[in-house]
Amino acid sequence: MAPRGTPERSDQSRIMYRFAGMGTELTAGVAGFTLIGYLIDRWAGTEPTCLITFGVLGLVGGFANFIRQAYRVQRELDRIDRQRRSEDDPTSGS
Repeated sequence: MAPRGTPERSDQSRIMYRFAGMGTELTAGVAGFTLIGYLIDRWAGTEPTCLITFGVLGLVGGFANFIRQAYRVQRELDRIDRQRRSEDDPTSGS
């Protein structure tokens, strides 16, 4: 791990927090939609139709969002890696 206060450490921390946020968003999406389905079922007396439907919608939407964000993080990691390589390459002309 890089020393505290370096740009590399800042990038690592930002990415780590983004991963934690991705997991939280996935969980919140599934839980939120499932809760909405449960409340509709109680109100309409259609148990467990809406609970299952909204739970699946939350799961699908949550995973779609998770995958989209994972691609963004991977692109950012690739950019950081290319930048680090160009700084370490003595033939880059910089």
